[in-house]
This record gives sequence, structure tokens and C-alpha cells, in this order.
Amino acid sequence: MTAVWWETQIDPSLIFGIPQVTNKLYGKTVLENKQLDPDMLIYNNPGDLNRGKDAQLEAAVAHLLEQLK
Repeated sequence: MTAVWWETQIDPSLIFGIPQVTNKLYGKTVLENKQLDPDMLIYNNPGDLNRGKDAQLEAAVAHLLEQLK
């Protein structure tokens, strides 16, 4: 995972990216070309999202509220 600074030239059809910063897991492992899996895997149903229901957000809030007990 790398942050990129995008530059446009005088000709706006020419755009290129300059790698700026890499991210590391706990300051050690470089995250470039790595997959990060969530702690809790929750799938959103597209129909629910259209109705304003977000299963991922609900699960995250329930998990945090459980930690407060």
C-alpha cells in the first residue's frame, strides 16, 4: 500500500503518479503487495445499502458497545 502523488502535465491527457509514502504494519512489515483482512468479515447486501442499512457499520458499533460492558 503506497500513497501516490498524481501530476497533470500541460497536456491534461498526460497524468503520472509519483510514489510518496509506503505504509508499514506496526512499523515493521511493508504492506506493499499484501492483503489486509478485516478483524470481522461482514458482507453488505447491495439492496440493504440502497435502503440505508449498513451491516458493516452495525456490526462495528455492536462490537464496540460490547467492549464497553
